[in-house]
Amino acid sequence: MAGRYRRLKEAGLCPRCGKVPPEEGFAACRPCRGWFKMYRSGSGTYAERHARWNREWSRRNPDKKARTDKKLRDKWKVETIAHYGGACVCCGEINLKFLTLDHIYGKGKTHRKDYGGSYFYCKMRTLGYPEGVVQVMCFNCNLGRAINGGICPHAEEQSANREGEGVIEVTGRGVGKPDVGVSFEVC
Repeated sequence: MAGRYRRLKEAGLCPRCGKVPPEEGFAACRPCRGWFKMYRSGSGTYAERHARWNREWSRRNPDKKARTDKKLRDKWKVETIAHYGGACVCCGEINLKFLTLDHIYGKGKTHRKDYGGSYFYCKMRTLGYPEGVVQVMCFNCNLGRAINGGICPHAEEQSANREGEGVIEVTGRGVGKPDVGVSFEVC
């Protein structure tokens, strides 16, 4: 830390933020002086003062806060998805934009209530990535599983194709389109 402080000071920049030169007669720039003043004044523990400063900074810089939070959430998502295999357990999708965590036993609502939606990846990381609780699925498989009684339509389709029954071929003519063959499963 002392090396960074000395290097920034010699370069003529604020030793705390390193972005702008300090005003004449002061060791730090105006925003950093406000930060130092806030830390020296008031009551409460260091953590309370730091939390207050964070809230004030977030209120003054909503765009920066949103960008910073998004980067952090994306980092947590990449780490968590990679830990749990990095691909949909049903269809094998690997595009991160399509992947999410699926609660194996359907406790998603409880987890969202307890941990909050966007910080779920952080919570899984904090808990040490517990096994047997979640699995990686693409949004299609996850939603399909949710509305289909816990079974992904891909899994149903694969089992129906293995058994050789339950699939009907339908040929129809769409508006302005040639004849198209489509397979539908019998419920």
